Amino acid sequence: MRRLNNAVETASVGKIPPHNNEAEQAVLASLMIEERTFDKIMGVLASEDFYSRNNGIIFDTIYRLYSAGQAHDLTLVASALKAAGLLDQVGGVDYLISLTQIIPNAANIGLYADHVKSKARLRNLIAAATDIHELAYEYDQDITRDVTDALDESGQKIFELTKETSHKDPKPLAELVNDAYKHLEELYGRSDDMSGIPSGFYDLDRITNGFQPGALVIVGGRPAMGKTAFALNIAQNAASAGKRVAVFSLEMSSPQLVQRLMSMEAEIPSQRLRSGRLIDGDWERLADVGNTLADMKIYIDDTSSISVMEIRSKCRRMA
Repeated sequence: MRRLNNAVETASVGKIPPHNNEAEQAVLASLMIEERTFDKIMGVLASEDFYSRNNGIIFDTIYRLYSAGQAHDLTLVASALKAAGLLDQVGGVDYLISLTQIIPNAANIGLYADHVKSKARLRNLIAAATDIHELAYEYDQDITRDVTDALDESGQKIFELTKETSHKDPKPLAELVNDAYKHLEELYGRSDDMSGIPSGFYDLDRITNGFQPGALVIVGGRPAMGKTAFALNIAQNAASAGKRVAVFSLEMSSPQLVQRLMSMEAEIPSQRLRSGRLIDGDWERLADVGNTLADMKIYIDDTSSISVMEIRSKCRRMA
């Protein structure tokens, strides 16, 4: 925590790093006033989220007592701090007493915790920006290093800040069952039979009912077995249904993929397109297909060395 705060202070010379000391104190006061309140913020805060090192030490002490199944009122927290030789460092008993007097009750501990967490995230963001700043200069001094690696590292640092798990309270089964019934009613009232995005393959859609939100579908097969053609067919059918589709190809180029799409849509053997040996009627069909494909919301990226972070960023921009 101290290293992080130092990084934040270095990056913001003349500025005070984001923090809310009153909220930090209110969290500690709530925990000592009403012991059961710890359940409301379990997994939300850690001692590193406190800007004040002393407040972080007190929180960590309360957490250790809570984890051990022990009470953590003012007296017991003071005793634990004293046993650890930390009581005087955090301000003594007087500071602990002053904490319990700043709020009348612990009803708003969730709000206080959110304030503390939001300030900690801002400090983490500043620290990450400082690391990225230093990283850029390191790459500038070493011409053997690829700038795309610097971008990947920078993106990963930001991604680490955004992937924190959101904390949700458990839901009772009665509420979940009610939600399930509502979902079934929505499906029952649909005008079409497909609840997900159609793949265009009848037997597959019959089994999966289309591609469902949040699902990860992996298509596997040996080389030259038609994986790309299959995926392009799905993309084409999804786009025909009005969906926006992004295709990231690490092997085939954009012209090759477009040629395949034209071949499938026009029902012209791909060999004839690759060789340019078209026959009567092909040009007319290709002209019609070109207009059809141009109206589809399909985006193709053939960057061969693209990273997951770049894919994520580009999908967000296309959304």
